[in-house]
Amino acid sequence: MFQIKDITVDLEQQVFVIYFNNPIKESSALSLKNYYFKYRDEKVIFRKVTVADDKIYLYPQLENKNLKKMFSEINDILKTEKQENIHEKVSEILTTKIEGVEDVDGNLVNEIRYKNYNQFREFFVQELNPKITVPYDTLFMNNNKPIFDDQPISKPRNFDEYWMNTPLKSLIE
Repeated sequence: MFQIKDITVDLEQQVFVIYFNNPIKESSALSLKNYYFKYRDEKVIFRKVTVADDKIYLYPQLENKNLKKMFSEINDILKTEKQENIHEKVSEILTTKIEGVEDVDGNLVNEIRYKNYNQFREFFVQELNPKITVPYDTLFMNNNKPIFDDQPISKPRNFDEYWMNTPLKSLIE
């Protein structure tokens, strides 16, 4: 699953850095409508987005004095809080929502995509009896049911000569 690993702040450049677990498809990441950040009750407007492999850099418009206050407040949290409390404290003042971003394989961020696969099994025959006739008084296996789901079992007369392929029989006794 394609997901966000971390969101950090570069305080010197005053930019948000979003780390993902896969390389990002640049064309999907450059749309500013994919990012919704809210500082307290005010929406953060971004002026520019850049992509570098598995990172996105979001540059907010800093003309608003509240955004400068936001970076100052985040800086204070980073300096004063213990490492394990930082994420919780920052999330109290900053809400983030990112959607519509794809990785290079076409996976959308935080979206689970299931794939169907066909599984083929090998069937091995130990013995062929081409001249045998089918007895009509024996129950046959229902091909529409799983093998171990109440299927009739009929052992051949020479059953001791047969073996299953797992686990292999020991040749040394």
